[in-house]
Amino acid sequence: MAQVTEVLWDPTVTDNSQKLLSDTWTDGLKALGNEDQIAQSGNTFRTELTGKTVGSQVVVIENTGGEARVLVVDILGVS
Repeated sequence: MAQVTEVLWDPTVTDNSQKLLSDTWTDGLKALGNEDQIAQSGNTFRTELTGKTVGSQVVVIENTGGEARVLVVDILGVS
């Protein structure tokens, strides 16, 4: 279980409301799922979380398809 905030990293976008892509702090907790579910979801940041402990806050910068984004993942629990 995690809280995830995802923002667009694009200096040409000046409206902060357009930079916020998703935020589980307002939408509700996110279950990241098992390895197969994560692979199917399109989320590519799983490897950055491997080995991190509950309570960790991980910042991930991705550039897929020419669109950069930043994710802040607060790891709240594992099963």
